[in-house]
Amino acid sequence: MAHPHEQLIRAVYTEFGKGNLDGVLALCSPDIQFHFRGDNVLAGDYDGAGLAQIAMKLGQIAGPSLQMNIEDVLADDTRGVVFLRDTLTRQDSGESYELRLLHVYRIENGKLTSFDELPFDQGAFDEAFRALGVPSITGPEEPVHSIH
Repeated sequence: MAHPHEQLIRAVYTEFGKGNLDGVLALCSPDIQFHFRGDNVLAGDYDGAGLAQIAMKLGQIAGPSLQMNIEDVLADDTRGVVFLRDTLTRQDSGESYELRLLHVYRIENGKLTSFDELPFDQGAFDEAFRALGVPSITGPEEPVHSIH
């Protein structure tokens, strides 16, 4: 039988997938903290009110193409970990990405109190979520010209 916190965490993804940010926040403590690492448009720390900013940034980059595929959820009385495989196509360039991630939660009194996003490949995550209009750095190499 699944731990009740596994069900709590899965409910977050269901509500987020429906675009129901109020439903997500109802599953979180009032002082929830979201943390994104790296050099990308999502990087930073957000409180509950910042969830709308996160969703807006995801929408600007990936639009409806973002698919969050849960591979597994592990949970106990105080922590939860979600193994994800996300796919997306950037709105501005049409480039497609597949990213593997861990989402790590702290849980207190049946509510989520913190969220950390941990990409398996931070460079690929930063590339996928670079600012709009910034060209890909993984494109074709430009020739190096000597000035000698």
